Amino acid sequence: MDLSQAQIVPDTTLPKNSAVAPLDNMNKWKITEGTLAGNNLFHSFQQFIIPEMHTADFVNPSANIQNILVRVTGGSRSDIFGTLKTSGIGSPNLFLLNPHGILFGPNASLNVGGSFVATTANAIAFGNQGSFSASVPNNPALLTVNPSAFLFNQIVSSSIINQSTYQNPYTQSVVGLSVPNGKSLLLLGGNVSLDGGNLSAPGGRIELGAVKGEGSVELNANNQNLHLSYPQNLARGDISIINGSANVVSNGGGSLTINARNLEITRSNLTNGIIGDGTQAGDITLNATERINIRQSTISNNLGEIFLLANGNTGGVYIKAKSFFLSDSFIRSDIGAFLSSARGNTNGVHIQAESLSLNNSNISSDVNDGSMGNTGGIQIVADSVYINSDISSSPTGLSAITLGSGTTNGVFIEVNNSLVLKNSFINTRSNNNSTGNAGNINIQARDIFLTDASSLDTSSSSTGSAGNIVINTQGLFLDNRSSIRSETNGIANPGLIDITARTLTLANGAAILSRTTGSKNGGNIQINASESIKLIGFSPDSQSGLLISGFFTSTENERNLTASGNAGNIDIKTRSLQVRDGAVISARSRSVGDGGNINIIANTVDLAGGGQIVTSAFNNGNAGNITLEAKNGVRITSSEPTFAARVEQFGSESIDNDGANSGLFARVRGTERANAGNITVNARSLQLNNQGTITTGTTAGEGGNINLNIRDIVLLRNNSSISANAGTANAGGNGGNISINTKFLIAIPGENSDISANAFNGRGGRVDITAQSIFGIASRFRDTNFSDITASSQLGINGEVTITTPQVDPIQGLSELPTTVVDSSTLLAADCSKDEENDNSQFIVTGRGGLPDNPYEVLGSDILWSDTRGREIVAMKNQPVMTKSPSVNKTVAIVPANGWVFNGAGEVTLISDVSGAADNPVKSNAYACPKATAMK
Repeated sequence: MDLSQAQIVPDTTLPKNSAVAPLDNMNKWKITEGTLAGNNLFHSFQQFIIPEMHTADFVNPSANIQNILVRVTGGSRSDIFGTLKTSGIGSPNLFLLNPHGILFGPNASLNVGGSFVATTANAIAFGNQGSFSASVPNNPALLTVNPSAFLFNQIVSSSIINQSTYQNPYTQSVVGLSVPNGKSLLLLGGNVSLDGGNLSAPGGRIELGAVKGEGSVELNANNQNLHLSYPQNLARGDISIINGSANVVSNGGGSLTINARNLEITRSNLTNGIIGDGTQAGDITLNATERINIRQSTISNNLGEIFLLANGNTGGVYIKAKSFFLSDSFIRSDIGAFLSSARGNTNGVHIQAESLSLNNSNISSDVNDGSMGNTGGIQIVADSVYINSDISSSPTGLSAITLGSGTTNGVFIEVNNSLVLKNSFINTRSNNNSTGNAGNINIQARDIFLTDASSLDTSSSSTGSAGNIVINTQGLFLDNRSSIRSETNGIANPGLIDITARTLTLANGAAILSRTTGSKNGGNIQINASESIKLIGFSPDSQSGLLISGFFTSTENERNLTASGNAGNIDIKTRSLQVRDGAVISARSRSVGDGGNINIIANTVDLAGGGQIVTSAFNNGNAGNITLEAKNGVRITSSEPTFAARVEQFGSESIDNDGANSGLFARVRGTERANAGNITVNARSLQLNNQGTITTGTTAGEGGNINLNIRDIVLLRNNSSISANAGTANAGGNGGNISINTKFLIAIPGENSDISANAFNGRGGRVDITAQSIFGIASRFRDTNFSDITASSQLGINGEVTITTPQVDPIQGLSELPTTVVDSSTLLAADCSKDEENDNSQFIVTGRGGLPDNPYEVLGSDILWSDTRGREIVAMKNQPVMTKSPSVNKTVAIVPANGWVFNGAGEVTLISDVSGAADNPVKSNAYACPKATAMK
């Protein structure tokens, strides 16, 4: 700046005007005099400009003076390129008031003993005594109390701009505008901009505020700790921080607050917290009535920094806006940092917004390695939340993890509309040598979408416990390798996964899982979806291998360590459950611990295309049990065609599917001696088709029991099976028992659908069937190509087959069907009446086909018919007629029943799909009657 333009010119508006005296060859101005009122000293200038390398020094004449107040009345902006200073006695606060704007240049600095306030307000109020005005200069002689408010009455407010990157000559650190430890630094204007500028108030307070239009901002003073209060109806201005910083980190105290309409932070740092031994630090608070956009920046309120120890407590990070956008940035409220330790607590991160969007960013409230204490975790309340990462190597996420000794309050998210995670995470793990517990994840939202390998994770690999995951939503959708997981090892206790939804869908390798590799049991999974659950397909992944959609609990050996805990249980309640295209519900054991149990309550259950419910055992642990309650029906059909190719590509260890077929499996798949689980199905109907399977087989241990309580019908078709076999590896073990209780047990003839409870060395199991009728299946003690019931043992004792069926000989089984039928029409006398053909009588055989008309009648060989027509017809039959020889008996194919319907009473009627089979009228033969002659 041209020194000739530098001017500090007092005006004549005060009872005792300010005096300016140049010192040191014009490089310094000594400012004295002014008007004294109580503890306040007032200065007034027509113009106030400080060039670079120059200092304006306000000399304080008395220790009683607490505030030096400077106003600029000339109508031009104050450009501060040099140093603004206070000296003399005491450490008064310095207020700079210019309604036409204030600029702090790149080399501007502060050297004040107290707090500093720069404002573009029109006036500063002093309680009920009046105000110190710059737009209408007045006499401040009666203003003896402390300043209480800033008054804005101009239509267009001016800005405060800070470009200061002043470097501390002793530490060589960039501090910009700074105040002493524990003091306050306030910038309050129409708009406020840190354009490459820095602010520093170690252990004190930094506050930025922007006001548009008319109103007042309250000033609250606690000694030299100053802060502002804004009325709700006061219009706000905009604040931008670009390539700048605001730092209040110290060994105690400290807080940072920003109030604006729109807040933009780019390539900047806002930091608070404690280093060294401190007591209590304050909060970082960002309030915007419209939007907050943060890009390539860091906001941190930590206890401790890199390489620096810390003791004490800090506040949190509080953000409130209509719209909040965070991109390529970090928000932290942690305990400890890299290569440092800390002792104390932080309050975490709290965000409230209508819409919240995170992109390639992280929000954390962690207890880091070597540190001790608790954090407040992360809390988000919003209308909608979108968390995304388009950088696969650095996913976006929220973390409240424990690496040290302490706990976090986890992550709580409440969303009125949708929560979307894309290649992102929410993590509350307890890792490594931590002694603390993992926090909970609690999410309430209308709809939740996790896509592209997103995850919710609350695991523990320490002595602490894993957290719980609690989700309450209308719709939960996981796609493309996304997961909800809780894992424990060592002696860590498990967490619970508890999901309440209307609909839940997992597709393309998405999973909800809980597993243990330690001595404690794995966590349980509880899912209540009032409408539907759909588990669909799998997804090959280049890094993770094959990922299968489904619910999983497991106990696993890992890194030569033997897990002794049992797998958790899976409890499901829904109206409609669909598991298809290779998806799985699995509670398995790969250790000495037992597999978990699976309990399902639903209206309908549909397993198709290789969809499975599995409680497999691969090691010494036993398989768990499956209990399925289906109010209406269970359908198990077809296989997954790519299963063999997947096994060849990824290996059997990567695949939870128990073979390619759809079904219920509670069996042992490994070579160790372990017992299969039990399967219980209570339903209205059960259909097994196209290799549909229910099995509790073992390789060497005891076969599990299968209990089927089916109200109406059990149907087996196309190589389907129900088996409780043991010794499938040519080893010992007794076959399990099978109990079937139903009205109808049907297997279509020739489709080789079997019920077996076999063994190799051990005893065959027991098969107990109670049914009103059995069709198409026979009781045998060896496998055949027919549909069989077997309970055999190759080297041991055969089991028993007991069939309780009214009026059916269980030894005979189903009666063999004849291969021909008689053409009944040739057995009827001709109808030679004069009536039209449509009036002729008919003999109708319905549903005969070699079977009784109902299952309670015995087989008969004759068709009985009686003619009940009147005497006239009888008389005509006595007249001589010429008859033709009847046609040769025709052989027709049997049409077996291959379907059924329920009538109005809920009873089952067997039908054929062949057209006309349900209604086969046999009429009298008109060709046997004489031709009509005229009556004489």
